[in-house]
Amino acid sequence: MPKIVELKILLIDGVVYQRHADNSLTQVKGKSDWGRIDAMSDEEIENIASKDEDRSSLTDQDWEESVEARRQKLTTPAARMR
Repeated sequence: MPKIVELKILLIDGVVYQRHADNSLTQVKGKSDWGRIDAMSDEEIENIASKDEDRSSLTDQDWEESVEARRQKLTTPAARMR
C-alpha cells in the first residue's frame, strides 16, 4: 500500500508557494544560484553533488518504492484569481 503524504507546497505558474494552516499562500524564496549552475557542465555538477555531505543517498530500490506527488486543484479564492 503506497504511503500518502500531504504536501503543503504548491507550484503555480512555475513559482513555489507554501500553504499555511489558514490556507493562505506565501512564495518560497530559493537559495540556488541558477546562473552559476547553468554555466556548469553536467560533469562539474555531478562532481560537486558527489562530494556534498547533505546529499540524499537514495538507492535504485528507494526510487522504485517512492511515491509520485500528485497535483491538486486550488480552492482558495486568491489562488483562482491568479
